[in-house]
Amino acid sequence: MDIFISWAGPDSHAVALVLRGWLPGVLPFVRPWVSSEDIRKGTRWSDKLWGRLQRTSYCIVCLTPGAVRSPWVNFEAGAVARAVGGQAHVSPLLFGISPANLGGVPLGMFQCTEFTRRDMERLVTAINAVAATPLPASEVVRRFHHQWAILHDQMGRIEIGLDDDSGKEAVSDEAMQQALQPIEDRILEYVAMSGDDWPTDVTDIAREISDNHVVTQHYVDELVRRGLLHEDPGAQGSTSFYLVTRKGRAYLVVRGLV
Repeated sequence: MDIFISWAGPDSHAVALVLRGWLPGVLPFVRPWVSSEDIRKGTRWSDKLWGRLQRTSYCIVCLTPGAVRSPWVNFEAGAVARAVGGQAHVSPLLFGISPANLGGVPLGMFQCTEFTRRDMERLVTAINAVAATPLPASEVVRRFHHQWAILHDQMGRIEIGLDDDSGKEAVSDEAMQQALQPIEDRILEYVAMSGDDWPTDVTDIAREISDNHVVTQHYVDELVRRGLLHEDPGAQGSTSFYLVTRKGRAYLVVRGLV
């Protein structure tokens, strides 16, 4: 059973990594998936991420003070909720915040899990209940009680700040919310991997993403408009070259994808 663990920012990421290692100790049939750890280097991360979102039946959203209003976690949770004929499950896990902090946040419509022994037991029981081959309820309880101290200790080592911006103010809400088209992600990734020492033009980009020049130029212009790419008209002003901006790099780093 695949479990998609959504995160945004360092605190939320730390929670996600702890869960990724801990969950199989209680539910051995689960396969926790965290983007920073489970997308292989060299893989087109946008395609891999979207494919995983489409086929995941259970999503745990790690919410910390800095992640609670992240457009990314709300987008991922929404994608999972719509997947598998609307039969997928979304469970926000609150760490360092309470349900009262979810006012006005789309994730507030889902049944939340607070980081308490009782609520965490309910979470693993709920996951087990929707598995194709669930464990006996008594076995889940036994495993959870055996593993709880480990989880409590590991989570207790995570330092939760008031926010997770860490210099990420350069990534505007508009950029984070709108740059979700797979083709835009692929363009930004390609230009970033090309590096500042190898400026890229639209012809290069179109060849790489296997699309025509007009379509490519449209999406490149959108990325420039949102401040994720910088356009350099070149010495003669005839051919424009493109570089990833600081905001564009932050966009990729926030997701742990570079």
